[in-house]
Amino acid sequence: MHDNESSRRAFFRAALAGVSAASLSEQVVAQTAGASATGLPTRVLGRTGARVSILGLGGAHIRTIKEDAECIRAMHLAIDEGVSFFDNAWDYRDGACE
Repeated sequence: MHDNESSRRAFFRAALAGVSAASLSEQVVAQTAGASATGLPTRVLGRTGARVSILGLGGAHIRTIKEDAECIRAMHLAIDEGVSFFDNAWDYRDGACE
Protein backbone atom coordinates (compact mmCIF):
# COMPACT_ATOMS: atom_id res chain seq x y z
CA MET A 1 0.00 0.00 0.00
CA HIS A 2 2.87 2.36 0.79
CA ASP A 3 4.37 1.93 -2.71
CA ASN A 4 1.01 2.79 -4.25
CA GLU A 5 0.82 6.04 -2.24
CA SER A 6 4.38 6.97 -3.25
CA SER A 7 3.62 6.33 -6.91
CA ARG A 8 0.46 8.41 -6.80
CA ARG A 9 2.24 11.25 -4.99
CA ALA A 10 5.12 11.15 -7.48
CA PHE A 11 2.66 11.19 -10.37
CA PHE A 12 0.84 14.25 -9.03
CA ARG A 13 4.12 16.07 -8.37
CA ALA A 14 5.29 15.36 -11.92
CA ALA A 15 1.94 16.41 -13.38
CA LEU A 16 1.94 19.65 -11.39
CA ALA A 17 5.52 20.38 -12.44
CA GLY A 18 4.57 19.78 -16.08
CA VAL A 19 1.58 22.11 -15.90
CA SER A 20 3.68 24.78 -14.19
CA ALA A 21 6.42 24.49 -16.81
CA ALA A 22 3.90 24.69 -19.65
CA SER A 23 2.29 27.77 -18.13
CA LEU A 24 5.65 29.47 -17.62
CA SER A 25 6.82 28.68 -21.16
CA GLU A 26 3.59 30.17 -22.55
CA GLN A 27 4.30 33.40 -20.68
CA VAL A 28 7.88 33.52 -21.94
CA VAL A 29 6.81 32.88 -25.53
CA ALA A 30 4.10 35.54 -25.24
CA GLN A 31 6.68 38.09 -24.09
CA THR A 32 9.12 37.26 -26.88
CA ALA A 33 8.63 37.99 -30.54
CA GLY A 34 10.90 38.18 -33.56
CA ALA A 35 10.11 41.80 -34.37
CA SER A 36 13.27 42.71 -36.22
CA ALA A 37 14.09 41.90 -39.81
CA THR A 38 17.14 40.02 -38.58
CA GLY A 39 15.04 37.76 -36.39
CA LEU A 40 16.51 39.10 -33.15
CA PRO A 41 13.79 38.43 -30.53
CA THR A 42 12.32 41.29 -28.54
CA ARG A 43 10.68 41.59 -25.15
CA VAL A 44 8.61 44.18 -23.37
CA LEU A 45 10.82 46.49 -21.29
CA GLY A 46 9.40 46.42 -17.77
CA ARG A 47 6.10 48.25 -17.48
CA THR A 48 6.86 50.68 -20.31
CA GLY A 49 5.18 48.57 -22.99
CA ALA A 50 8.12 49.29 -25.30
CA ARG A 51 9.57 46.27 -27.11
CA VAL A 52 13.35 46.10 -27.19
CA SER A 53 15.81 43.52 -28.41
CA ILE A 54 16.85 40.82 -25.93
CA LEU A 55 20.47 41.77 -26.68
CA GLY A 56 21.71 45.23 -25.88
CA LEU A 57 24.78 47.32 -26.39
CA GLY A 58 26.41 48.76 -23.27
CA GLY A 59 27.61 52.34 -23.44
CA ALA A 60 30.46 51.82 -21.01
CA HIS A 61 31.83 49.03 -23.15
CA ILE A 62 31.35 50.65 -26.54
CA ARG A 63 33.30 53.68 -25.39
CA THR A 64 36.42 51.58 -24.88
CA ILE A 65 36.81 52.21 -28.61
CA LYS A 66 38.87 55.41 -28.78
CA GLU A 67 37.77 56.83 -32.14
CA ASP A 68 34.33 58.48 -32.22
CA ALA A 69 33.74 57.37 -35.80
CA GLU A 70 34.40 53.73 -34.87
CA CYS A 71 31.98 53.94 -31.93
CA ILE A 72 29.29 55.35 -34.18
CA ARG A 73 29.99 52.66 -36.80
CA ALA A 74 29.67 49.93 -34.15
CA MET A 75 26.34 51.34 -32.94
CA HIS A 76 25.00 51.59 -36.48
CA LEU A 77 26.06 48.00 -37.12
CA ALA A 78 24.21 46.91 -33.96
CA ILE A 79 21.07 48.74 -35.12
CA ASP A 80 21.36 47.14 -38.57
CA GLU A 81 21.50 43.72 -36.87
CA GLY A 82 18.31 44.39 -34.88
CA VAL A 83 19.63 45.73 -31.57
CA SER A 84 17.22 48.30 -30.16
CA PHE A 85 18.33 48.41 -26.53
CA PHE A 86 21.27 50.63 -25.61
CA ASP A 87 22.32 50.86 -21.96
CA ASN A 88 23.74 54.29 -21.42
CA ALA A 89 24.28 56.80 -18.62
CA TRP A 90 26.14 60.03 -18.13
CA ASP A 91 28.33 58.36 -15.50
CA TYR A 92 29.75 55.85 -17.99
CA ARG A 93 33.26 56.95 -18.94
CA ASP A 94 32.75 60.45 -17.53
CA GLY A 95 30.03 61.31 -20.03
CA ALA A 96 31.91 60.15 -23.11
CA CYS A 97 29.26 57.48 -23.76
CA GLU A 98 26.50 59.98 -24.19
